[in-house]
Amino acid sequence: MDKRKAFLIIVCVILALLVYSLDLFKLNYRMASWQEFGNAPVNISHLQYFVGDTPNVLGYTDHVLGKQVTCTEAVAFVQTDTGETYRCCDTRSEISCIGGDFSSDIPVMDEECITELQSIFGVPDTLTGAREYLSFGNCSGGRFADLTVVQLDDNGKIQWKFVDVEPLQIINSVLRCVVGPILLLTILWVIYGMFKGKPNERVRKF
Repeated sequence: MDKRKAFLIIVCVILALLVYSLDLFKLNYRMASWQEFGNAPVNISHLQYFVGDTPNVLGYTDHVLGKQVTCTEAVAFVQTDTGETYRCCDTRSEISCIGGDFSSDIPVMDEECITELQSIFGVPDTLTGAREYLSFGNCSGGRFADLTVVQLDDNGKIQWKFVDVEPLQIINSVLRCVVGPILLLTILWVIYGMFKGKPNERVRKF
């Protein structure tokens, strides 16, 4: 048996096993690092809602900071120990919070969809050391769905992970519908070539 062909078969078999057994969604969640929301100017005791990648640009005057701020990053709807509610957002340089009733800005959560996304990404049911451990999902667009997992610790610090379905689904489809079949065909082609060449070798030896 040609050693180079045997090696090629082994490599293709290993790659094919990885392509069809690797769960990119769960792997992506495990590899995603926790991101710090930053130091909020209010004492956060409860997290009402969190958007890890806001689709809207928020611009307003923060009277506490005394300047106009623009938020394009994460947004948190929070509650303090005294029951006051705030909308806090990441301005990239600091956290800006304004008080008020933002209940109309908080989307109704699709619990069934969020549970499904948690299962797809392999999100653990509990997290040690977290006062609150919540998941918020955007389930409006099928493959455009995303999931934000948030933890609030005893010091009122927020950390979060954001995972998106679309890019992973595209990669997964390419791997399983294109790369996988190519690897399998390569294995079959090499094996066929090896067996096809054997009779000719016997004739020459005779």
